Amino acid sequence: MSCIILQLGQCGNQVGQRVFDTLIEDNLTHSNQTKLSITDHSPINDYIHHSLDRFFIQYENKLTARALAIDTELKVIEQLMDEKSQSKRHWSYEKKCVIE
Repeated sequence: MSCIILQLGQCGNQVGQRVFDTLIEDNLTHSNQTKLSITDHSPINDYIHHSLDRFFIQYENKLTARALAIDTELKVIEQLMDEKSQSKRHWSYEKKCVIE
């Protein structure tokens, strides 16, 4: 089951970004420790599959956060959408999911 994270205000958007960073780091750590295969139904493989599927969507060959970012300050949203900072991460926000 997937879910959409609602990020409100500066604090919500900053915490949301850290949550997605932590999810990716955790999944990368687990995937580097084990050989993953589609037919493998080990607890680790199931955890990775379900957590990525729940919080991210594959969009244009990149993991995109299932998030709706809302803020009245343009600066906060611009920081989330900054291409330089997004290129350093293993995931991104989709511009359609940002409300200014």
